[in-house]
Amino acid sequence: MLMILFNVIAPVLILAVIGYVWARRQLPFDTPAMTLLVTALGAPALIVETLLRVNLDLSVLLEMMLAALLTHLAFVAIGWLILKAAKQPISAFLPSLAFGNTGNMGIPLCLFAFGDHGLALSIGYFTLNSIFLFTLGSQLASGKASLTDLARTPIVYAVPVAILMIVAGIQMPVWIGNTLKLLGGVMIPLMLIALGVSLSRLKITSIRRSVGIALMRIVMGFAVGWAVAWLLGLDGAARGVVVVQSAMPVAMFNYLFAVRYNNRPEEVAGIAVVSTLMSFILLPFILMTVMDF
Repeated sequence: MLMILFNVIAPVLILAVIGYVWARRQLPFDTPAMTLLVTALGAPALIVETLLRVNLDLSVLLEMMLAALLTHLAFVAIGWLILKAAKQPISAFLPSLAFGNTGNMGIPLCLFAFGDHGLALSIGYFTLNSIFLFTLGSQLASGKASLTDLARTPIVYAVPVAILMIVAGIQMPVWIGNTLKLLGGVMIPLMLIALGVSLSRLKITSIRRSVGIALMRIVMGFAVGWAVAWLLGLDGAARGVVVVQSAMPVAMFNYLFAVRYNNRPEEVAGIAVVSTLMSFILLPFILMTVMDF
């Protein structure tokens, strides 16, 4: 069992460490360019190629997206109540409680834990998370509603394109499939290395608050993930993906929004760092509850 868990977690941790060491040695890494490469090309290509290749039942994909919708509604409601009771600024810290790192960490973990089927399911969850992040997350950080960030995110168009192709029974030419596979192949390693680079550049401030919110993000996510999986009657890989994706640490995009809108970026950075480090400690226990050994 321990070796199975190690096989799932080790690749994710190793690539993140590579990114961390790379940045600490002050080697060049253009984070904005890499992020654009992943979000504009790598992620959409991976989404379309995976969904068409795995031949996932459309009802299963939609069920996964429903699970993502329910978990995020719960995250927002519970997070709002917690921050309100603790008298903490909601606009600054609610995104950290509501939006997990379902891309950089969630997708590769689901791939290694549940195979290609888990990868396809995790993409459905990741897409809904991205929609919430680039609408509500951006709105909370900026204090105003805008669909600009969402409209500029190619990821949100990839799933509808794949669904339309599945429904229409369109067979993708081999050369296009191979091209998308090559493009999609850059997403996971680049995201994990970028995660390590980001961790090396962020600093922890307000330890007590960072630990509290980080722990709440993971524990709340784990509990809500299990509750939604039970509510929808999910089992096997579907249940595992919902639980794992729900329990992911704080998404790094929360920090980017905090910087863009000057909404306590130093404190959000600390929460992101602590939650990511904490997740590597808690991941074995989370995976033990959802994997078949």
